Amino acid sequence: MHQQSTSGTAWTGALQALQTTLNHQDVHYKCQELQYVGDNATLNWSPEHLQQTTDLYLDTYQRFGKQVHTEKTKLLAQLPPKNATLVANAQIGDHPIESVDNFTYLGSIRSRTVTCEKDIENRSKAAHSAYGCLTHRVFTNHGLTMHTKVMVFRALVYSSQLYASKTWTLYKRDIKHLESFQ
Repeated sequence: MHQQSTSGTAWTGALQALQTTLNHQDVHYKCQELQYVGDNATLNWSPEHLQQTTDLYLDTYQRFGKQVHTEKTKLLAQLPPKNATLVANAQIGDHPIESVDNFTYLGSIRSRTVTCEKDIENRSKAAHSAYGCLTHRVFTNHGLTMHTKVMVFRALVYSSQLYASKTWTLYKRDIKHLESFQ
């Protein structure tokens, strides 16, 4: 098996193609391929199940000779609104996992509130920045045709604004925010 370095990654991530079956008290492992240890997202229905899953990941990582960097591991619990006051805690061995309200993953912001509001704000800032950087060289350049300016706007500014938008669940306020950019 080929092992790659995992400098700084904890488990807020994916063990690729690792299949784990929980069968009453016995835990069976079947691994087809372990390419990297990185970010991990799991669905847990109770604080006890969260800790059980955490222990399972820790055991699996140790079986493959990997270690969890406890100081870099974070917990983002996305709870339904009716359970928003429920506290999600877990530990790695004797080390409690720090709980955070927001987490950036692959350029998208995940939040505790299970909305895409912060992600949309972040993408809007990126689009405004892209527009600002191109204003002098492209948009106020009289040597470029309107068609060229529109194509650059679509390719660089809109793509910055709408990055990962297919994963967003939009509310009316989000749509208004996006429309105000136009």
